[in-house]
Amino acid sequence: MYTVNTMKILFVNRYASEAGGVECYINALAGRLRRAGHGTGIIHWDEPEKAERFGESYRVDALWENELGLGRKTEAALDEILKGFSPDVVYLHNIENGGAVDYFSARVRTVRYIHGYKTVDPDGKMLLRDPLEVNNYPLSPACFLRAYTRRSMPRSPVKAVKAYLRTKNSLEAGRRLEKVIVASGHMKKTLIRNGVRPERISILPYFVDYDEKPVDIPTGGDHILFAGRIADGKGLDMLLDVLMHVKKDFILDVAGAGPMEEICRKKAGTPGLAGKVMFHGWTRHEDLPEFYRKSLFLVLPSVWPEPFGICGIEAAFFGKPAVAFDVGGIAEWLVADGTGFLVKPYNMEEMAEKICYLLDNPKKALELGGKARELAVERYNPDKHISELIKIFKT
Repeated sequence: MYTVNTMKILFVNRYASEAGGVECYINALAGRLRRAGHGTGIIHWDEPEKAERFGESYRVDALWENELGLGRKTEAALDEILKGFSPDVVYLHNIENGGAVDYFSARVRTVRYIHGYKTVDPDGKMLLRDPLEVNNYPLSPACFLRAYTRRSMPRSPVKAVKAYLRTKNSLEAGRRLEKVIVASGHMKKTLIRNGVRPERISILPYFVDYDEKPVDIPTGGDHILFAGRIADGKGLDMLLDVLMHVKKDFILDVAGAGPMEEICRKKAGTPGLAGKVMFHGWTRHEDLPEFYRKSLFLVLPSVWPEPFGICGIEAAFFGKPAVAFDVGGIAEWLVADGTGFLVKPYNMEEMAEKICYLLDNPKKALELGGKARELAVERYNPDKHISELIKIFKT
């Protein structure tokens, strides 16, 4: 047990910039920890100027260049970092190098936040294709063969085997850790199914990193919001198919970018959708409130089992309900018929029905959004998160 009130916390994550949801979380967390008097630093693979928010910055490319282990030079570099920074705890994030996990845990108190599925699924999406199905099988050679034949692995056998071995090593290292954090009960069940001891897993949801209070939530409007990466599994392509059957006036604001953007732009230009979909490109976290404020509600059409779905609680903070497929950990923050609507996975007709209902009943959207706001403020505030995190670090 630590006896000091403040700690030195060394983050480890591939990117220090706000490249995605995980990076937004650790940037916000580091800033708040430093304001509370804690010391922070980060080991990363990014441009040095992008790590300024963390205080001390150490770039170690080899941690991500070779994800199957550590070489002597890398260990020597890490030895110097630990000696110079002298952390009370190492806080691991997006790093699947099992050798690195073992290295840190052998030398200093190490806590790992497992945000997604790369630790248990080589593809990282927990999806099987042809037909579409959630991959709830524990990692094993049989699971690997199933995923490969169902087109859920790299098509190159060499790359597929390498991805499997990386995941296997990462999971085995995770099983040896004394403390692992996840954002949802769904993620805890996933790790338990893959052999991580339940008593070592703490559930600590994300927090909303917006201090300002929402202003005058509108009771009308026809803007629907999709906020996130335009990528396989995120479901924007399916949402566009759904909206073709919504014979209402609406504007879909797409705040995000990604590898499927061109495909989705083409689909958005077809009859029935032309002029109704606005692509705003990659959107900085600090600029998202503008979209939350002007939307009537958020749609989260993910077909992969979202580990949590942080944009849902951010929208809730601004008093906006959500319509989402009931996948992964979404049901842990979206109360069906209370803070939005949960839709049976991949049921496009039901999703269209719920979207039409909210467009026709903006006062109901306001009512659901008010309840969502209350829940977000109570459960997902930064002070509560940091308090629980420090307890985990110290025990």
